[in-house]
Amino acid sequence: MIREGELKKMKRDAILINVSRGESLTTALYKARKDRWIPEAGLDVLEKEPVTRDTPLLELDNAIIPPYSLVLDKLDRRAPEEGC
Repeated sequence: MIREGELKKMKRDAILINVSRGESLTTALYKARKDRWIPEAGLDVLEKEPVTRDTPLLELDNAIIPPYSLVLDKLDRRAPEEGC
């Protein structure tokens, strides 16, 4: 599992891609991105889903979170063919 200590050991040009479920690295990743230990992150899975609009990771400019991970109300949900 990746925690704060492991993130600090990563190369400064590393890009973290998280696609696994399990114990969260959300807090450590937020700190790593905010303090610029790592330049970018891509997240397919987050600690709590659906994500709420006040999730700290959404504030970051270099954290990529796919739209299906974000909170959407029923009116926001469209089929892919409708151009989500």
